Amino acid sequence: MSFALAKAEGIQAMMWYQLFDSIWSDRLGVSDKNREYHFGLVNRDLSLKPMVLAYCTIAEALDRATFKGWLKFTDKNLRGLLFGTSRGPMAALWSRADGYLLSKKDEHFASPEPWVGTWKTQTPVTLPAAASQVVKINSIGQAETLSTQDAT
Repeated sequence: MSFALAKAEGIQAMMWYQLFDSIWSDRLGVSDKNREYHFGLVNRDLSLKPMVLAYCTIAEALDRATFKGWLKFTDKNLRGLLFGTSRGPMAALWSRADGYLLSKKDEHFASPEPWVGTWKTQTPVTLPAAASQVVKINSIGQAETLSTQDAT
């Protein structure tokens, strides 16, 4: 979402804060007392975090895209940005119906797997379409082809 909003605002370049879990002065180090050690895209064991999939998905989707405007919905929790891409129009959609945090803050504060749909509210959305099929891509790059009805 940060990348889509940055693109909409005309930001030319955006970087992730930290590639690896650690801090710049303690590369690949660990500290359970400092949450900044956990802001990276890559774990200390060099395995990729699910965020890497989201980073790659949005970087590919917004490559050479141009911002066309905000989408308007009657649902106050639903937001959307419209972009023009070489593959055709692309909408970035999100909802705040369930708030801003998916996982409950507790001792372990575990985040669910990104490929498992755990948000409580599923909001149906209708958008205009010029083709008989559209492709829906989630935040980690899983694609689903959907048929349109009467090109809408």
